[in-house]
Formats: sequence, C-alpha cells, structure tokens
Amino acid sequence: MSYGLAVSPRYKTATLDAGDTIVDLGSPDPFPVIAATDVKVFRTRAGARTQLVLDVDYAVSLLNQLPGARVTLAAGALQDDVIEVIGARPVTRPSDMNDGQKFSEEVLNSEFDSQTIFMQEARRDIDRTVTSPLGEAGLEMPVYAAGKALAWDSVERKLINAPYAPGDIASAVIATAADRVQTGLDRTQTGLDRGATAADRVATGADRLATAADRLVTAADVVSSAQNVVAAQAARDASLYGKGIFPTTAAAIGLGVVGHGAITPGATGTDGTFDLAFTGGTGSGAAGRFVVAGGVLTQILITAPGSYTVAPAFSFAASAGLAGAAAAVVLGTNVAVGEYFWTEVSTGVLGLYNVSAGPAATDTGIRAATSALLSSIDTIAMLEGLSMPTAKLTEAAGSVSPSVYRSYSFVAGDTIEHIVIAK
Repeated sequence: MSYGLAVSPRYKTATLDAGDTIVDLGSPDPFPVIAATDVKVFRTRAGARTQLVLDVDYAVSLLNQLPGARVTLAAGALQDDVIEVIGARPVTRPSDMNDGQKFSEEVLNSEFDSQTIFMQEARRDIDRTVTSPLGEAGLEMPVYAAGKALAWDSVERKLINAPYAPGDIASAVIATAADRVQTGLDRTQTGLDRGATAADRVATGADRLATAADRLVTAADVVSSAQNVVAAQAARDASLYGKGIFPTTAAAIGLGVVGHGAITPGATGTDGTFDLAFTGGTGSGAAGRFVVAGGVLTQILITAPGSYTVAPAFSFAASAGLAGAAAAVVLGTNVAVGEYFWTEVSTGVLGLYNVSAGPAATDTGIRAATSALLSSIDTIAMLEGLSMPTAKLTEAAGSVSPSVYRSYSFVAGDTIEHIVIAK
C-alpha cells in the first residue's frame, strides 16, 4: 500500500437482508486488507455462530486498497443473518532485506503496514481485556479448579478460587418467574369465579325484597367493588411477595433446575421449538422448551424448576434426527433466604411462607382462600339488608317463635352479630 493507515478497530459487523452476498469493510472505519488470509469471517444465523471457510463460504477482494476490502459470500444470506469480519493478520515476516542490497518502496511500505496492522489488532484485543487501575499490580488468574468460583481475597487483594453453594448463584429466568406468577393469578381468578357465583345467589335473594329496585343496584355496586379490591390485592401479593406456588415447603426451599451449562449444538436435527424432557436424577417437576434452528440446538428455556436432590439430564429427543446435542443441567435454590412462596395449607387455601436462614420455611399467617371472598360477600349482603339463606345462620340460644337467628362465624374473620327475625 502506498498510503498511510488511519486508526481502525479492524472489526466489521453487518446485518444482511435475504439474498445479500456483499459486505464492504471500509465503512464506517477504514479496514484495508493485505491478504485474504488476514481476516476471519463469522456468521450468526438463528442464534448459532459459525466460522466460515475462505474460498469455500466466502472470498476477499479489493486487497491493498482504501477504504477497505470486500467480502463476497458464496451463497445468499438469509434474512437477518449477521456477518462479523475480524482482522487477524498472521504475526509473521515473509520478506527479508539483505545488508548492502537495494529494496523497493513496495516492500518497505508492506512491512510498515504489517507492523501497523499488528499493533491495531493487538490494541483492539487489549482494550477488551480485564485490566487493573494504573498504579495497581496486574491481575493474576488462579489455576483452573472444578467446582470453585472466583472471589476477591480481602487480605492479598487478588482473585482466588473459592467454594460456593448452588444457592449462591442466582439465575434470573424471567420466563420462569412469569409462569409462576401467572399460575398464582390463575388460581386467584378461579376464586373470583366462585365468588361471582355467590354474588349471583345474593342478587337472587335481593330480588325478593319489596325495596329491591334501589338496594339491588347499591348492593351490586358494593359487591363489584369488593371483588375488584380482592382481585387487585391478590394480584399484588402474587407479584410482590410470591416466588411461585409449590406443592410442599420442602420443594420450595430445596433445589430445582434453574439453568444449563454450555450448549453442544449437535447436528441433523428437525427445526422448531419442542418440549424439553428430563431423564434420571432424583426428583421431578421440571419442565422447559428448546429450539433447533439450522439443524442444531440453539436455545434452552426452563419454564418450571421442579424439585431435585440429584440433577437430571436433558433429553432433546423431541427433535427428530438431532444427534450430539448436549448441555449440563444446573441446579439452584428455588426460593432463596428472605424471599416468599405460596403452598396449599388446606384444601383450597394457600399460605404465604417466608424463607429464613437454614434454610427453613416460616409461616407468615397470611392466607389466600376462596372462602374469604365468599364470607366478604355475605357480610356485605347483611350490611345492605339483603336476605340470607338460613343455612348461613345459627339459631340464637333460648329463642322462641318467631325464631331469632344470628350469623355464623366466618372463616376469614370474627363473628358479625346480625339479628334476623325469620318470616
């Protein structure tokens, strides 16, 4: 090259439309290339990143020119394929200058250009590394140790290998949390549906009253407001306090499937999204989905952690023909210390628990039950003067004809004294 080299990261990424084959490297930064072997080309398609092969998958042209070279793909891109071109000139010196002999400007320029490119690519990679502040000693990584995690040593002020518990690593799987909250909301909605049935019974009683025209409208508005309050309260509790609904307290404070290790993509699979299966291990209840694109495994999503003491293994058999795909199951704490969860304490009644150190499940005393909603509707009906089925009442001790009744004790609160003269 017979020109100077401007500052350049020697890295180019481009998102292609379907059918595109050309990637020009000279924009927005100059990216000249001396030889076709001086760059590596990668393609990301449907989440899978693959290194392409020179003279098989692509060719490089416009060498030794500004603003930069051109990469031409052998086959048209699919929509939203991402192409990365990374400068990687081999650190070699093929030329040799003999003492006392002439050498050309072309050779000299090539040597200077090569040295500049080496430094630009080294600077690009050095700028991406972990460094220490100026004046501090350089970072030294400890040797590999299975089952350990990197941690700062407060005395020696360096990284060391430290033990860790599975619960120390938090896996924030948003889809899993959303599913758990949705489950809680679904159960709350079931309670509201039952409450609506009770409201219908109250309305039927109201029709029998002589003054039903005015009081029915008022009572309906009050009952509707109560239902809205209960729904909002239940939704808030499920989203703010509950990590989900678990079959037992042991399952909540125990381990579940919270993630996966590095994916081995495999090959020859059927594309699509499939149900994830689990084999072996000790426990049950985990669920998930996985994605196969371009014949390889690209994504694993855990939708329910289950409860396990020994990790199971993933099975990707749902994708016909997929061979060699693998990933390690990662277990973690379902509900961490300081968090809350729901579990059924009796038929149709959920209890809110807090996880304390140990870990141990501590009952907060908070309940979410359909009976609470029914009792609230009955209370509103009595306060509004609406009729009540006598099955809801108990006869007062010592009463004579006409019988005098009072309301029974509600599941969700104290007895409300309400004297009724039976007609």
